[in-house]
Amino acid sequence: GNELDLDITYHDKNGKEVTSRKYNKLIPSFKGRIDTAFSAGGDWSPWSKIYFEPGEAFQSPSPRRYLELEVALVSERPEAGVALDWLAIEFDDPLAQAVVGEIFPVEVAPGERTKFAYYIRPQQVADTGFDHLAVESSAPLEFVGLWIDGEAQKVAAAATNAGFEVVFDAPVRRSALVELRFAATVFVDATRFDAFIADRNAGALARQRVDAGDANAEIASSTNAVRLPVGPRLLANVAMGPRVISPNGDGINDALTVGFALVNVLAPRAVGLRVFDLAGRLVWKHQEEGRAGGKVLKWAGDGSGGGRVPPGNYIAELRICGDGRDQAQRWVTTVVY
Repeated sequence: GNELDLDITYHDKNGKEVTSRKYNKLIPSFKGRIDTAFSAGGDWSPWSKIYFEPGEAFQSPSPRRYLELEVALVSERPEAGVALDWLAIEFDDPLAQAVVGEIFPVEVAPGERTKFAYYIRPQQVADTGFDHLAVESSAPLEFVGLWIDGEAQKVAAAATNAGFEVVFDAPVRRSALVELRFAATVFVDATRFDAFIADRNAGALARQRVDAGDANAEIASSTNAVRLPVGPRLLANVAMGPRVISPNGDGINDALTVGFALVNVLAPRAVGLRVFDLAGRLVWKHQEEGRAGGKVLKWAGDGSGGGRVPPGNYIAELRICGDGRDQAQRWVTTVVY
């Protein structure tokens, strides 16, 4: 963070902590020590993830004036203690004194491919500038295009494990408005889209996170997180077909296909497809664990005994087990031979 709070603790002559008002009323011989300490101010980020290996990239936002470290010393041998000999943090000059960005739209339908605009504005850019831009998210991303101060740019874009990266033909050395357009499918509420600027010629350290903020006055966003409509729904975009299946192996309508999206399912949850006859008897089921994202389940007319079910009408049920309650959707499908 950039702010530090000064904490002052007062004690009487016996070492008991007292308020500043009471301390000031004490006669000099009854006054004890005064302890001062600095603590993180109101603008500090939360703790980053745990670092296990040497050389890992620092994940907290930058540039900032101060950083705070917490070290856990763990011994794998009960008879041996642990000592910290030294700790080194490598850093470089910032590419800009500040970089803010915001995404639009900020609320989308779950499980639907949506086109986004991500506006990024650097302030007090260094002389070297930056020529690299990366976007990372838990949602699948697809690069569309990039504009600088309203002019379309020819850039080289490539997919990464976490999103995509873009390389400019020439470095950006001014406080320009960078507009990045991409498509994404959001399955979890408050999905973040983290952006980073970098200078390819300065090495791996010169990568600076874009802070959420007001980059474009015409956009009411100031956030890098996308929301989903409020509601308890866990299933979205459910599609089932065909209504009539003929599982004879000819490659035409051999199976019932159920496509759907799991929404806001952060931990593995049981999701499955069950098939009943019209008397309510279970004739087939399949269950697996799923997280937020798109999924497809199929039923090829199988029966619980391993053979094919007789021709007729059946009820297919898609069900997910949630924390509060189960959610399900049902359809009638017909099997013919």
